[in-house]
Amino acid sequence: MAVVLPLLGALFFVFLLAQAFGWATRRLGLPALIGEIIAGIVIANFVVGSFDLENWIGLNASSAQGVVSRDALTGLADIGVIFLAFAVGLEVLPSAVRRFARAAASTAAWGTTIPFALGVALVIALGGTGRWSAALFVGVALMVSSLTVTARILRDHGLLETDEAHLMLGAALIEDVVGAMVLTVVFAFTAQSVHGPVDLVYQAGIVLAAAIAFIVFFFYIAPRFVRRYAPSDPSAAPARPASGPVFVLAILLCLGASALATSFQLASIVGALLAGMAMAEVRDRYDLRSGFGALNTFFAPFFFAGIGLLVSVNELVATWPLVAALTGLAVVGKLVSVPAESRHLGRRSALRVGAGLVPRGEIGIIVAVTALGAGLITGDYYTAIVVMSIATSAIGAALVLYLFRDAPGPGDRRTPAPDAGGAERGPGRPSGPA
Repeated sequence: MAVVLPLLGALFFVFLLAQAFGWATRRLGLPALIGEIIAGIVIANFVVGSFDLENWIGLNASSAQGVVSRDALTGLADIGVIFLAFAVGLEVLPSAVRRFARAAASTAAWGTTIPFALGVALVIALGGTGRWSAALFVGVALMVSSLTVTARILRDHGLLETDEAHLMLGAALIEDVVGAMVLTVVFAFTAQSVHGPVDLVYQAGIVLAAAIAFIVFFFYIAPRFVRRYAPSDPSAAPARPASGPVFVLAILLCLGASALATSFQLASIVGALLAGMAMAEVRDRYDLRSGFGALNTFFAPFFFAGIGLLVSVNELVATWPLVAALTGLAVVGKLVSVPAESRHLGRRSALRVGAGLVPRGEIGIIVAVTALGAGLITGDYYTAIVVMSIATSAIGAALVLYLFRDAPGPGDRRTPAPDAGGAERGPGRPSGPA
């Protein structure tokens, strides 16, 4: 009991504050994740005299038995982001994403190259060519998009079934895979790997091959296996959400795909999202939404609160010009990167897709943590990347809600089937009789 009690107390207060701030931001019309991130910032920075909220909660100190509450919180956050990505994948049918594959690839191509170039140019302009290692990592932080944050914004507001959402998620998935490859190469290059350029090419090739294998397996093979093992019968009553062999299969597929993705230097959330998409066709028959929704009610707040814990208000005040410049380029870089190919679908739809790719969230933070841990960026750039990742999550959420303010209700947001002759309606336009 002496070992468990400090940990339980820390988890209780973090969860309580995350829920309270999440409720407050929902009342303001913003996603709960913004409030949960703010809760982490408050916990890490609220000091009055000798009172330190983080110490009072017990996140800094180890107990006499060696239990580190902050490490436990990090573990819960890591599990939370995996379950959250899986739940998002449940909302996305692979067939729907395949319909937008070409547009998603084109969007991702522009959405990675333009922000990367802007980030590198900013750091070189501020610090000269001597900051080239920081410039590369800043470029990587700007080129990625947070699949998880974007998907949660869409899910919280009933937008996951829009055509724009499928295009956003497809593009974000490609950007994360490309970002993982570029991060691998940049990290090895800036760390002056002793294995030489051949090893760099080998590492990049492994990541690319793993990404292709993952996408092919979870888009084409896994759904067939799921249909055979868990046949969908719309006429039958749903099974219990958190019991039965199908729910066990879903958890095993989620954890296994996440672990396998990590072993191949891909983000764990990429594996979890693809695993969720593989189970999407049987989600209603077995009520998988409710089961993973219950898991995310507990785990997800720890993930977003953990992001806020990384922010120091003192460092933020000292680096605010850099933070402002980086955040501005991050937003503009995504908004202007939507390719002309998508604009025939309408200016508003193109802006919606660009806004959905603005959040950097946990992906940008992973880049910052990786670079700082290797000693390849200084504390000012670390703080700037972390705060930019949080700020773009809030800005992206606000932009998405603003641009979708006149969209049809959730019941009308169905992904349209192709018209006769293979033509498709533009994003955001519900199917149905003319």
